[in-house]
Amino acid sequence: MASHGRILKIGRSIGAISVALFCLLLFPSPAFDACSGENNAFICGYWPDLLTGFLFVSCGYLLGPRTKAHNSILLVLFIFFGSAETIRFSGLSDVFVYAPYQEFYYGGFIAMFLLLLFYVVKDKMAKCT
Repeated sequence: MASHGRILKIGRSIGAISVALFCLLLFPSPAFDACSGENNAFICGYWPDLLTGFLFVSCGYLLGPRTKAHNSILLVLFIFFGSAETIRFSGLSDVFVYAPYQEFYYGGFIAMFLLLLFYVVKDKMAKCT
């Protein structure tokens, strides 16, 4: 019976990561050749990157199981996809230099902060009752 629960956690993890990866496809990104220099549309600005990072982290953590393996895989994917544009256009050596300028990371950090805030408030409310 323990293996049945493990299989369900693995399936839930795969499903959550799949939904998080689908969130990446909702908005174009220069790393995937959707935006070019002459395309200055709203969908190629800063807000879609923020929203994509927010959706990636929130969907991945809310839908997935609370296991170290799932969180580690999601963190590695978050780091890779946040730096994919820099890796593609500048090289691997510039990843740490341009990491503070990636809007995808800011969206993910906002989602992590809100999730942490939600869990802290939820824990405080549970202790009060």
